[in-house]
Amino acid sequence: MSRTISRRLISTTSLMALIGSIALAIYWSRLGLFNNTTALQAYLGHSVLIGPIIFITIQIIQVVIPVIPGGISTAAGVLVFGPLWGFIYNYVGIAIGSIFNFCWRASLGNHLFSTSSTRKLMINISVRLRKRKTLRAFSP
Repeated sequence: MSRTISRRLISTTSLMALIGSIALAIYWSRLGLFNNTTALQAYLGHSVLIGPIIFITIQIIQVVIPVIPGGISTAAGVLVFGPLWGFIYNYVGIAIGSIFNFCWRASLGNHLFSTSSTRKLMINISVRLRKRKTLRAFSP
């Protein structure tokens, strides 16, 4: 896959996610979910199975393609499902999204990064990793 095609694919995917998020926000706004916490809880929290699946899916998408600020979706989980289940659903969604990102990055290697970044940035990161200055904060 060429660099131009990869960048177009990434841009198109991000744009589609943004448009989908805006459409969903407009739809939920028309339902009154943003103005009434009870309506939001009834919409997502009423269903034992569908509500959590929708919320966890939103969290996964938010981690993989960050079009929604994480603080908003995290707070929404606590408001809708309560502190315990909100935390659990937040954690599960964020963990699955992070695992997906890790596996995606591991399978694609440097190809994805090289097609979405400038050569100067790649050289800068490579030099820092060789000098291990970047990882010093995480080492004992």
